[in-house]
Amino acid sequence: RDLHSFPTRRSSDLKTIDQGLGLLRDKSLSDAERRTEIRNFLETTLDLRRIALFTLEDRAKNVPPTQIDAYVQAFSDFTLTSYVIRIGSYGGQKLSVASAQERAPGDFIVAVHVSDPADPPDTPPATVLFRVLKETDGGFGVVDANVAGIWFEVAERDDVQGYLDEDGGDVGKLIDYLNAMTARLKNGS
Repeated sequence: RDLHSFPTRRSSDLKTIDQGLGLLRDKSLSDAERRTEIRNFLETTLDLRRIALFTLEDRAKNVPPTQIDAYVQAFSDFTLTSYVIRIGSYGGQKLSVASAQERAPGDFIVAVHVSDPADPPDTPPATVLFRVLKETDGGFGVVDANVAGIWFEVAERDDVQGYLDEDGGDVGKLIDYLNAMTARLKNGS
């Protein structure tokens, strides 16, 4: 299956994958405009609430709903800011869908080949895997990515759990930490 054949999470308003790549290539956008557009695109593509709750594991059961919402917001802002900074260094790499395999009903692993035009000829493309789940609204959302054998969601969960273990399980302190890290990223430090 081609990734473009998957419905989007919000079919009526989500830009297509091609439009997302177009944002990276669009030389008419200022750096600030490109960052804003990339952030908006990622925000509608990634299921950030699901990922944030996954990182909390069972601890989420003991956290008040208002604090859960604050955590999801802090986690989402940190994740989007990090991605925008990383994606901002896009250098014309070509992306192509190599395969899509259904692991279970509505649960797909999509392999994407990434080729860098700066690489020597005959360099094999890097492969990035995306986990795509069918949403309750019938669309699909990206919930994880694997680069060089490391799943983002699992690594984030391990980081969050490690932080909570060291800080006595205080989600409020984790929220403050994420907000501080996001502020530093936004300030370029």
